[in-house]
Amino acid sequence: MGRAVICVTIQQLRFKYSGGNYYLLQVIVCVAKMNKKSWFVLGALLFSGAVFLTYKFLDVLLFSVFVYYISRPIYAILHKYFGHPSISSFITMLCVITPFLFAFVYTFYIATKELIAFLNVYGSIPIINTILTEFNSMDKIMAVLQQQELIDMVTVNSSAIFKVLSGLLATIPMFLLKVFLVFSLTYYMQKDGSKLISYVLKQLPKSDSLVAERLFREIDRNLFYLFFGSIANAFLTSVIAYISFTTLNSIAPAGLAVPYVALISILMGLASLIPMLGLKLVWIPMYIYLVAMSLVIGITSEIAIYLTIAFLVINFVIDAIPDLVIRPYIAARRVHAGLLLFGYILGPVVLGLVGFFLGPILVIIITSYFRTVVPALKNRSSA
Repeated sequence: MGRAVICVTIQQLRFKYSGGNYYLLQVIVCVAKMNKKSWFVLGALLFSGAVFLTYKFLDVLLFSVFVYYISRPIYAILHKYFGHPSISSFITMLCVITPFLFAFVYTFYIATKELIAFLNVYGSIPIINTILTEFNSMDKIMAVLQQQELIDMVTVNSSAIFKVLSGLLATIPMFLLKVFLVFSLTYYMQKDGSKLISYVLKQLPKSDSLVAERLFREIDRNLFYLFFGSIANAFLTSVIAYISFTTLNSIAPAGLAVPYVALISILMGLASLIPMLGLKLVWIPMYIYLVAMSLVIGITSEIAIYLTIAFLVINFVIDAIPDLVIRPYIAARRVHAGLLLFGYILGPVVLGLVGFFLGPILVIIITSYFRTVVPALKNRSSA
């Protein structure tokens, strides 16, 4: 009845307006006459478009979910203090950005310091000294750049050089855009995420909304344990690594101390976000460095004992304890640690880098579904 009234009203308005408004009203008439099947097709098309756009920025969406869960306790504390979602969300984003900026600046500082030390120590080597002396003025640099051989080489390979440079330059704005989108999405997820869930639940029938609410809460709780637990595990890993490396340095022979303990400990913590494999990406190259330095110094019994102790401490204390003890206790309280491990392994193999986030998320969604929805469906069928 209501649809007929709408159609009659629109038919009356159609004679009153003309031109572009006429075609607009024609569209409205078609929409008003759509049946249930047509609405379903339209909804499927809109949903497909949203999935297509989301797939193009899937890494942004997944990293936004990760940042949201690791920052939610901070937001909860700030929201309780300020009582304003926008202010609390903005300050939370600042709290999340600051550690990453500190790590980047500190790493850049260490790299610059090491480069200056390298030039000071090895500048006396003839070939390096010659290079540094040759390029100590702009005139000499310009003279080299104007050599015909160099010009010919650049001319011949200009297309390849341009392609490489344009590719590198194109990644910078895209990277900045993705960073902006990550923090924007996280900001609005903190600010309006609960409103969106409430709206979705209100659109469902009452019996289905209760099941959907339990499902959403189960997924939300498990994702929080997973991601915030991973950050807590990373922090504890950094602390364990710092204490272990400091202890090793106290007994290290001359020239075999672990360099930049604070930086390596931070890197160990960040690498622990990748289960099983991440820590090895940091400590294996570092241990190879210690072995190489021992070969330069000369292997003695004291050095051999130290390298053995260092291997055992790094492998069993720094690597094994976070992955085998801390992570299952903190990050996998309600989801089996073995399932999460398969998610972390199979996700990157099938989906690439985004699989590190999407793999465990899919594991949690599937296990939450079987824990909440399947029992509800079983009770309905038996009732």
